[in-house]
Amino acid sequence: MFNQNFIIRLLERYNLDQSSESKEKVLDGFLNDLYKKSVWDEKELGNKKETKKIIFDSINSKINRSRPNYGWIKFVSVAVILILFKLCFPSENTTKQITFVTTQTIDSIILPDNSRIILSPHSKVAYDSDFNDKYRAVSLLEGNAFFKVTKNILKPFTVTTGNIKTTVLGTSFNIDIQKDKINVDVKSGRVQVASQSQHKIIYPNQGVSYTINKQSLSKEKDIRVLPWYEKDIQLSEIKIKELGIIVKNRFGYNIRYNDRSIDDEKVTIHLSKSDSIIQIIDKLKYITSLKFKINANEIIVAK
Repeated sequence: MFNQNFIIRLLERYNLDQSSESKEKVLDGFLNDLYKKSVWDEKELGNKKETKKIIFDSINSKINRSRPNYGWIKFVSVAVILILFKLCFPSENTTKQITFVTTQTIDSIILPDNSRIILSPHSKVAYDSDFNDKYRAVSLLEGNAFFKVTKNILKPFTVTTGNIKTTVLGTSFNIDIQKDKINVDVKSGRVQVASQSQHKIIYPNQGVSYTINKQSLSKEKDIRVLPWYEKDIQLSEIKIKELGIIVKNRFGYNIRYNDRSIDDEKVTIHLSKSDSIIQIIDKLKYITSLKFKINANEIIVAK
């Protein structure tokens, strides 16, 4: 890295009698390095005003006491222009974080690489504005999301969720953030889930559960990624417990069962895109003998 002392020594040595092709290359390298810096690094380049004065004084001194040498004037003039540009119009890092938040309904987002994220109510995802330039990195900050990732072997798609990172090339999977754990379940393709000390490779109908307190990953088989994200869903002989997961991910209501035996009861039901939670409960009341009660963001199911 070039610093202020280097600039001073270079300008002292770089006079008309000592001009050489190698020194021009050194100065040219400095200019390129300076141009590429996004902001002025005062630690490396020194105080802006002092450095500007050093260059101006050196230019004036050499021009006044020497015959014209347009090569030298060209290089130093470019240096002055670049530094003045940095002083007056310091470039900033244009990368910004884009945040997408859902409220009480499902919503989806299409990323620049055409990957799609479908988010449950009360979910939050973020990614940088330069997504897909070099990397494809997303952070799931809250809630539950289903990912349909466009395949790109050169740019793995990563999702950071708390202390774990999920890496894929092209696949579909679900990530659910709960109070005490994070679940990653694969519908298609292959996924790697890694924490600071462990990693697991999972395939379709497999999942990984990360326990937050213990900071441990455990692999689970025979996982079914339920289609809560589809517009219209035809469910045949589905367990009430699984239907509860769909309702939670689709509408944001937690399901609480007064009797655990309810879990194994099965229903056949069609969920339309336009159905409200009240309409779904009315359907369930009609086809089952179960009782449903809504309290705030919770649905209590009883026999």
